[in-house]
Amino acid sequence: RPTRTSITTHYGIYGGGTTNINLNVSKNRITNPAGGITTSTSTFYGIYFAADGGAGQEAKVTNNIIDNFDVAGPIYALYNSSANNVVYYHNTVSLDNPTASTNLSRGFYQTGTASGIIFKNNIISVTRGGTGAKHAIYFGTTANTIVSNRNDLYVNPATGTSGVGFYTTNQVTLANWQTASSQDANSQSVDPQFVNISGGDFTPQQALIDDKGEPVGITTDFLNAARSLTTPDEGAIEFAIVPCTAPPVAGTSTASPSSGICLGTFITLNLTGNSTGGFQKYIWQYGPTAAGPW
Repeated sequence: RPTRTSITTHYGIYGGGTTNINLNVSKNRITNPAGGITTSTSTFYGIYFAADGGAGQEAKVTNNIIDNFDVAGPIYALYNSSANNVVYYHNTVSLDNPTASTNLSRGFYQTGTASGIIFKNNIISVTRGGTGAKHAIYFGTTANTIVSNRNDLYVNPATGTSGVGFYTTNQVTLANWQTASSQDANSQSVDPQFVNISGGDFTPQQALIDDKGEPVGITTDFLNAARSLTTPDEGAIEFAIVPCTAPPVAGTSTASPSSGICLGTFITLNLTGNSTGGFQKYIWQYGPTAAGPW
């Protein structure tokens, strides 16, 4: 793919045909579909379902990671088109490429009449660059039977035509989405703080989502590590938060450039030798002199 010269509509995994009874889509990483053609305006789908699972024989989409869709076109990470009896458990979606685009980005998108859809224990992070509409979760049809809960639904910025969700209209905040859809009562909307997006490590470091999932019968994660049987983690990777160091180590702050700065110059702030973990936070302050006031 790095040397491809053209690309059309992309499907990472396509669940079409007549039926998807007992189909299991698990532990896949769908990444960098366009290769070097980052200017492509084609539509990109991660996992697309257009055929039904069965009642008691549901199609299962579990422990998948969808990331690095570095393109200019519309992106649908998880797409359900009138597909009954499909469950989505413990998936991680990262639509966080900084490349600017005016096209839409949707984490989970459902359209058409369907029932028996369950969406639980997933992490959806959408911070893609540009002005295109962004949604973590989007219900194109309101009369369907869908259960959504115990997810982390994060969109930034969530303003204008973008928001946590869409239900008849844009729902900017998680509270707006919960009120409009009556879904996700126990979900969160916080930055999952993945360890290393560019390096492909989607282990969260966010204490606010630790142990927030519910048992759904998925006993291992993307890396085949055992999941908690009582309080599994959301997303594809089971994780543990590093405890805080007490007392915390402040570390040494640096600014580059640190002198000879002209108006409009960008300054990079960094911190080294500091402790991390748990709910520990660092707040940058500024003052006219090294002695303050801050």
